Amino acid sequence: MEENFLKDKFKCDKRCGPALTYKNKTLTNMWDLYGLDSGSGMLPVMFRDINLTSMILNISDEAFKKAKEILDNKLTPFLQTDTTNSFYWFGGDKEKNSFDFIEQLFVAVIFAYTAVECFVNNCIPENFEEERQVSKNGVVTLERVNKDWITRYDTLDHKLKSVLPPIYKYKFEANELSFWQEFKILKNLRDNSVHPKTLKGACYPTQIKFLAEFFHQIMNENIIDSARKMVEYLSMQMQNAPTGIKPSPFIPLEFCEKPTDLEDYYAFTDFSFPEQFRQFLENAK
Repeated sequence: MEENFLKDKFKCDKRCGPALTYKNKTLTNMWDLYGLDSGSGMLPVMFRDINLTSMILNISDEAFKKAKEILDNKLTPFLQTDTTNSFYWFGGDKEKNSFDFIEQLFVAVIFAYTAVECFVNNCIPENFEEERQVSKNGVVTLERVNKDWITRYDTLDHKLKSVLPPIYKYKFEANELSFWQEFKILKNLRDNSVHPKTLKGACYPTQIKFLAEFFHQIMNENIIDSARKMVEYLSMQMQNAPTGIKPSPFIPLEFCEKPTDLEDYYAFTDFSFPEQFRQFLENAK
């Protein structure tokens, strides 16, 4: 089954949700987004389950691709010098294209980093808990925190280095990752994009200076790609975990090595396997 899965998964859209099996039966998970009146009652309109990490990565990829297309086809060919030959510009009628270009770069950066945040949170089992020293009003106490607390209050950096490695029994050596420096740049660009700052006393707003630095850094494709590489790295670490430790069922299809057993899916998400559904699957041909 695993060999067929590795061959057949590339026939699916990479944004598809988890590949699930139950007793050698392949399952397709669907959900209803909205309903339509059939004339004799409302019927749900079913959508194939999505992998949110893959979808967010795809949004970033498409935005970066669109930004490069705008630059190559709608801006660069129209470069001209001013009347004194002091600088290049795109001409007064190309403002919309230049703004569209910058907007797409923002989308690419923000969604690339968000994809990693999403995936890391999805890698933490729903019933996970651990003891932490928690500070409240200046008083530090030892408390048992759960997934909800960790996803809300922990930084992504802490989750990467101190939360996931103990769960899946691997060492996270940041400086040994070939893409770590690019990922740090991505984080900085994302932070400056969603939390722009103004420097008092500057001769121009720091947002303008940031955009100049942003442009020169982000056109290096490795910065955007560092998000996908981080997701791939984490996927491999989980799937190579010691026997008995199950990986997250939310690994993107492009990095998934085998389908998830439905029993493991329910265990990871901390839901009870509905007996009625179990009987339905048992009787299905």
